[in-house]
Amino acid sequence: MVLRLPKAGAWFNALGLAIATALLATGINFFGRYTRFLELLPVQWDLLLVCFLMLSPIWGVAYIHHVINILTEKFIPDTEMQGRERTGGGMPTIVSWWEGMYAWLTLNVATIMCTAIGGLFIPLDNRYHNIGTFIYYIFSMLAEPNKFKYLLSGPFILWIICAAYLYEFESEIQRYFVQKGRS
Repeated sequence: MVLRLPKAGAWFNALGLAIATALLATGINFFGRYTRFLELLPVQWDLLLVCFLMLSPIWGVAYIHHVINILTEKFIPDTEMQGRERTGGGMPTIVSWWEGMYAWLTLNVATIMCTAIGGLFIPLDNRYHNIGTFIYYIFSMLAEPNKFKYLLSGPFILWIICAAYLYEFESEIQRYFVQKGRS
């Protein structure tokens, strides 16, 4: 099998995921400044909030995908989605939830892949400090999109490439099952 570059849709999804994650992290940082009352809550509530925030990209991407589908059906009715039922209501469809779950998976796996690949090229003399700096850059680029230096860093570009290949993998799997279903 020949390794080829991902198609435009995979690159678009990877950049969209980076932007959506940056917006979510910016929102969490903004509202996090005004949450002094959380210090008064029991530890169990803090753990529940952390779990909720870790899973928040799933529902965030699901609702974004749902809204994009509604707008696409309304303003561009002649799309390839003609065979599907129309999207309506405020609750995302199963496809939107799948996109949210796959975005969450892509976010985590691309971060792990980026760290592993970056770890191969970090000098051995001070590896643990450098890997820590590398991971810091990965999370900083997602959490602080207003700092332009992170957007042109090696970890960010590597993260986008890993995410694009993961989205291309999803596209190939979907294409395979669609062809299998038609035959």
